[in-house]
Amino acid sequence: MFIVKASNQRHQWISGIFKEEQEVLNYIDSIPNDLKNDQIIIELPNTNYPFYIIEKENEFDFIEVEELLQMINGIETTEEENRVYFNIFVIETDFVPNKPGADYMGIIKHEHVLLDGTREREMVS
Repeated sequence: MFIVKASNQRHQWISGIFKEEQEVLNYIDSIPNDLKNDQIIIELPNTNYPFYIIEKENEFDFIEVEELLQMINGIETTEEENRVYFNIFVIETDFVPNKPGADYMGIIKHEHVLLDGTREREMVS
């Protein structure tokens, strides 16, 4: 599995997800020059669909279902209002945004794990 992670001075995002190496290389070639330097490729050997991306404090972890369940069960709650503990992105297939290199993570199926342990669903196909 190949993840294209991008970052600038404000934040990080995942700009592409690919099963095949040639697909990620083609994608990198399609990214406009003004965004190309912001991108890095992360290889996740022995990873298959589905898997999950956890976004927490502007960092990403790539995990499978067992780790996800452990993470949810291990949440230590606080009294902080409007607390989002982390976001879970469900990755079931390659992800190619409309504008290569840009931040379109919001269109990936995801959930926000909130203060009371509930999930605020934003399921987008």
